[in-house]
Amino acid sequence: MPTLAASQIPLPSDWGEFEDIALSCFKIKWSSPNLSKHGRQGQPQNGVDIYGEDDLGRFVGIQCKLVNALSEKGMLDEIQKAENFLPALAAFYFATSLPSDQKLQKTLRLLSQDRFQQNKFPIGIFFWEDLMSDLTKNKAEFQRHYPEFNLHSSEEINLEDMVRPLLTLGFYGVQLKWYIEEIGFDNQSEFEKYFKFLESAIISSVDPTNRNKLLTLLTKFLLHFHKHFSLSIDGQKINTLEAHQAIYNADQFKSELLQLDKYLSGKRLAAFTCGRILGQFDQYEDLSKKIKVDKTTLQVLDSSIRNLLSVDSIPLEVEQLIKHLILELAESYEQKTKRDMKHNPISPKIYTELMKLVLLTEL
Repeated sequence: MPTLAASQIPLPSDWGEFEDIALSCFKIKWSSPNLSKHGRQGQPQNGVDIYGEDDLGRFVGIQCKLVNALSEKGMLDEIQKAENFLPALAAFYFATSLPSDQKLQKTLRLLSQDRFQQNKFPIGIFFWEDLMSDLTKNKAEFQRHYPEFNLHSSEEINLEDMVRPLLTLGFYGVQLKWYIEEIGFDNQSEFEKYFKFLESAIISSVDPTNRNKLLTLLTKFLLHFHKHFSLSIDGQKINTLEAHQAIYNADQFKSELLQLDKYLSGKRLAAFTCGRILGQFDQYEDLSKKIKVDKTTLQVLDSSIRNLLSVDSIPLEVEQLIKHLILELAESYEQKTKRDMKHNPISPKIYTELMKLVLLTEL
């Protein structure tokens, strides 16, 4: 990713300029040329400054806010106006110059859930750092708005330093389906943290083409997950169609994620491979059905760890953990004494040790 921080980029001086920047950001974010400004300042706009299709093909509206503060009442007024926009919106977003605000996010998240239950469009918010994160992905578009800044032209060079996020992406990415089945449907807040963690790893380590593919699938998944959760009453999973669709999207995401091998090399490939194998070993149920615990797989893991750490031999502590993993797997599948366990406690330990060792090599 470009290294220019959002805090270093000055806010625009007028509302029209901010709207132009927001339009560029969402075109980049959603890879959508089908976004347009709605009328001009002073004209009635029904709460919508920008409209068009997002990356899911939905017709959405965006309200731009170059402000010093946002009130809940003010946002509710804009949402009510947007309900009269034609054609009807499938989603509505605020784009603001404010820094990220957890309280504001929570307010809108809860409001969006209530609206789902009323069959009304969901809402969301993008802060200044979110907008700049997208704008800095396109050098030409960024320079059009900020010609005084010299944005690094080679994103690939910066990506070469992103090793730990690929280890994270491999480990947690292959477990998306497991997380929604075992955690997500019962604990939405915990799953939201996991989702943001995964999204951050994708944004900070994957090339633009594959990044957009993965984020699109992840967004589709989250849409069905939220619909399922919002239509559940007192813990009863009444919306099985949305639940099944979310699980289907999780499988699609994993399939696309595993294609990253083709686009990586060197330490980046080693990091992703380590994460992927350890992530698959982390699930007894999935492992027993789809993954063979054979010498070849373990040799690949061993080789990837060596390549990742750039050493001739694996550190003794990690080597012992890997041997422990092999013994644990062999025992659990030969004797079937641990088939009631869905989680392998050894694999996360190896992942944690690797993260520590990679961090030490970067210091």
